[in-house]
Amino acid sequence: MEGKYDEAKQRTDRLVTKTSSEKGTTFSKSRDHGLAPDKAVCDALFKMERELNIPLIATNDSHYVGADDSRAHENPSLRPDRRQQ
Repeated sequence: MEGKYDEAKQRTDRLVTKTSSEKGTTFSKSRDHGLAPDKAVCDALFKMERELNIPLIATNDSHYVGADDSRAHENPSLRPDRRQQ
């Protein structure tokens, strides 16, 4: 967030106003992988949830259900972020 909370809050409020036809139909997603920025981002999202009345959904990435499914996750041709140019 690095001091950009007010800007993020303003942009979020504008997005919610433009895209939500009913109150409570826009959600904020938070996830914590234990990385340094995660705590600050999560704290900011919790604050924004209260101030803008946006329900917060806490998640973590789930790439596959069982360990046997991990091969598909590691296949570069199935992952745009790992494809060779």
